Amino acid sequence: MANLAATYRYSGKLDEAEKLEQEVLRVRREAFGSSHPDTIKAMANLATTFRKGGKLDEAGNLEQEVLRLRKEAFGSSHPDTINAMANLAATYKYSGELDQAEKLEQEVFRIRREAFG
Repeated sequence: MANLAATYRYSGKLDEAEKLEQEVLRVRREAFGSSHPDTIKAMANLATTFRKGGKLDEAGNLEQEVLRLRKEAFGSSHPDTINAMANLAATYKYSGELDQAEKLEQEVFRIRREAFG
C-alpha cells in the first residue's frame, strides 16, 4: 500500500495518496505502535502529501510529531532526524512562517556541518 501511495503522490494524485497513506499509518500504529520507525515513516510520508497538497497546518502538525519521535528514537544527529527538521522547515517556509523556517534551517545546517564536516 505504501508503495502505491508513493506512486500516487509522485503522479500528482494527491487525494488517492492521502487516503492510502492514512490507511498505512492506521495499520502501522495498530501493528507496531506510534514510535516504531515504520510508523514514523508513514507519518512522514503523509505529511509530505499534505504539504504537496497545500494542507500546511496538517503537514506541520504531523512533521512536528515526526521530528519529536525521531529525536527520541535516533537522537538529533541521525540523518532521518535531520531530514525531519528540513521537512518541517520547508513547511514553515511554504506557510509564510519564515522566522521559524530560518531558525530550523540554521539548526539543520549546524548539525550537518558537525556530523558530516
